[in-house]
Amino acid sequence: MKEQTPDLNLCAMCDKGLDGQNETNCQRCGCFFHYYWTDSPDYRSCGALASHDDALAIVFLCIDCIAHSRS
Repeated sequence: MKEQTPDLNLCAMCDKGLDGQNETNCQRCGCFFHYYWTDSPDYRSCGALASHDDALAIVFLCIDCIAHSRS
């Protein structure tokens, strides 16, 4: 799992710049990553929405935390 990037202007998953709008942070590790609010093949999110069974909530997870939870 990647560590939280010290430069909050970069995505922790792909190291590309964040724009302040199409981004969120991971509820598990806290890193900031690209999350596009519109569905388009032109954009690739570096995380996804997931359900949290204990909290009965929807959370954002980065791709590293998603992969870690499946293994």
